[in-house]
Parts: sequence; C-alpha cells; structure tokens
Amino acid sequence: MSNINITEEEIPASFLKDKRRIESLEKSAEKYSDQGNFHKACNTYEKIVQLDPLSEKSWISLGHCYYIIQDYKKCYAAYQKGMNTFKGRLDPQLWYGLGMLCQKFSYYDQAEMSFQESLKCDPDFEQKQNILLKLGILSKQALKYEEAINLFKSCIQCDSRNINIVTQAYCCMGFCYNMLGSIGESLLSYRYAVSVESNQYTLACLGWELLSLGHFDEAHQCLEYASKAENKTENYEEKLYYMLAMSNLQKNKFEVASEYFEKILKKNSYDFSACCSYGILKAKQSKQSEAVQLLFKADQAGTKAEAWLNLGVLYEQCGQIEDAIVAYQKALTLKNYELIAQERINNAGTGKCNCEMLIHPLFDPTEIIVAKIDNNSLDSKNKDFTWIPPPEFFAWHAENFYQGFMNFMQNMRNCGQFDGIMIKECNDEEQAEIQRGENDIDSTQVAKGRKKRKTK
Repeated sequence: MSNINITEEEIPASFLKDKRRIESLEKSAEKYSDQGNFHKACNTYEKIVQLDPLSEKSWISLGHCYYIIQDYKKCYAAYQKGMNTFKGRLDPQLWYGLGMLCQKFSYYDQAEMSFQESLKCDPDFEQKQNILLKLGILSKQALKYEEAINLFKSCIQCDSRNINIVTQAYCCMGFCYNMLGSIGESLLSYRYAVSVESNQYTLACLGWELLSLGHFDEAHQCLEYASKAENKTENYEEKLYYMLAMSNLQKNKFEVASEYFEKILKKNSYDFSACCSYGILKAKQSKQSEAVQLLFKADQAGTKAEAWLNLGVLYEQCGQIEDAIVAYQKALTLKNYELIAQERINNAGTGKCNCEMLIHPLFDPTEIIVAKIDNNSLDSKNKDFTWIPPPEFFAWHAENFYQGFMNFMQNMRNCGQFDGIMIKECNDEEQAEIQRGENDIDSTQVAKGRKKRKTK
C-alpha cells in the first residue's frame, strides 16, 4: 500500500484553527500552572478538552489542577474522563493522581496499589522518589516496619535526590528502626537526616529520639534549635509544641509544659496526644478532676487504650474501683495494651496503683500532618461528593482496574452523578490558602503531561 501524503492545504481550515487554538491554550495553561494560578489553569484546560475531548493528558492535567485547588469532586471526574480516553496501558500520571486522591480520602490500600501501578507503568517515572517515600509511609502506618525501611532506603538511593524527601525518608526510617528495637540504627538515621539538612523537622525528630533515650539535656537543646529554625515545615508546629511540652514535663517544668499544651489545644481542642499527656501532667499536680476531663476529651478525639488505662488509674486513686475496672475493660477491647489492661483488671483495688502507671500515647515525630478528608465535613464545592470506592474499583492489575473502573463509572453516570464540570473563580483569600497548602501534585506535574504529548 502506498503512503498517503496530506499537505497542510488539504487539511480542513476548521481543524487547523482548532489545532492552533489548542496549542495556544496549552502554552497558557502551562504558564498559569507555573505561576501557581491553578484556577485559571483549570479554566484553560477546560477549554482544551472542549476542543479536544480525547486528549487524555489534558484531562489528567485538569484533574491535577483540581486536586491542588481542593475541588476533589471535579478532580475525580477529570481523572475519570482521562481514563475513558486511554486505549492502552494507563498513564503513570493518572495512577499517581488517583493514588493521591485515595490517600486524601484515607483509602490507603487503594492508594498503595495506585502508586505501585504508577511505577509498573514507568519504572523511571519522574515522581519515583516521592512515590517510594509515600509507599514507605503507608507501610509504616500498617506497622510493616521492615518493608517500610527497604522502601525508604530505595527512596534515598534514587538518582533524583530531593533534599526534603531524603530527610523525611531518613527520619521515617529512624522511627521504624526504633519500633523494631534497633536503637543504634534509629539514632544514626536521625543524625544522617540532620547532616543532610539541619531544619525544624530533622532537629525535632532527632530531639524526640534523644528524649525517648533519656538524653534530656541534648534532646531539649535539639528541640529548642528546632523551634528557632528558619527552615520550617508546613503544618508541623503543633507536633513541635508537643515535643517541647514533653521535654519540659520530663524536667518537671510543669508551667512551661502547660503553656505548650495550651498552645496546641488552642489550635486543636481535641488533639489526642496533647489531651492525654496534659491529663497526666494535671494528675501529677494532684488536679484529678481536670485530669479526668482531659482524658475524656482525649477519648472523644480518638478512642485509644492509653486514655482508658489512665482513667482507670485515676479512678483507682479516688477509690472508685468499679469505675476503674470498667475503664480497664474498655482498654482491653482496644489495640496495643491488652496485656497491661488485663493485668490492671487483676490488680484493681490492691493498692498498687500510682501515677507512675500513667501512659503517654505513642507519638510519631516523623508524621507530617496532612489534612485528611472526612466525607461528612467537606466544604461547599465538595458537599455532594461522597466517594467510597467499592472493592472492584481497584484491582492489582491495570487491565482489571480499567474494566472495573469503567463499570463503576457507568453506574455513577446512570445514577446522575458527575453530570458536568463547572469552573469557580476564587477570591484572594482562597488563592492564598491554596498557596499555603500542602500540594503533592505541583505545577511541574500539571505541565509534564502536556510536554510529553507534544514529543510523541
């Protein structure tokens, strides 16, 4: 069969006009993304997909932009449109975006699968180091510490060495070693992190490790340096306040410790760690009623064994043995402290109870606080979006995933969901909030898909 050569003169004028229009819009969208003006970038990508609805890369970039401006309903709809346009194996950018969305909604198993598929699609994916860090953190959260350590090591050894990612990987690895009882490796990992970059996060993590080992003076010095560090970590202030409070509590500086606890509770009145440890401080000051109130508040923040074990101790000290046993029995139904709870039930009323039995919550200094999504507390632009992916929505293999996704989305369309995407401009205050927020998808991610498409 002979080759068919079509000259530009033979191409319909309307097609050329749309093509040139799309190219111009792509440049504008990339410019807006680079400038951090993601609302305008969304608006521009909307125009592109109207002209070229089969442009999978544009749909993905649109989804990334919606993720950044925290409009998750439209983000999901854009990713769905992008998946509709794919003919072969799914793009790693799409897997990455879906992974971020799943993680945001606390669907950690699906997030892990998505990130893994992203690397299967492209073992050299530009976000490989970031994905390995996230996979390590997910393993750490699942208490798979050895698996997490291996992932953090792979993350650190990546060619693209992002300093922030490397230091976080070292610190997270230190926490995992600590949980496995390998204190030497734990301390060494934290010190490596500080040697890579001495900032608020690395100094605080090292300080907490030293505090847990009983090196109080060196720990307090590290934490003080962390509080004065110029290079601060977003959303880390409350965790640093807790560490400073605990450092002062260890030195019996109750007033200073109380000030830090109050700072935390002023920002988040139901912070579990702060309520629980502040309750212990009050108990040591013989302010039993205040201690009980704080521990009940801790239970409201998150039902965990530590709060109920501590309540049992306070009840025993007040002679309320039956109430103490009820508290211990409640702790027995929760994780991590079953043996201690049973022992305290057996010894209740024997006079062995004292303040030394009060337990501070397990605290992870390496965890950077990221706002998670609660389907019941979404803002106005997401209020109608309740995302609960069924088991078949995510499958281990991309082929099964694709078919499951298509079936699921067809059901959603039949129910009248995802009927369209609308653009909403933001005011200056909203734009500033977006700029301050923690974005795992940035302007480079938005633009990469477009640039790759041009080079095909």
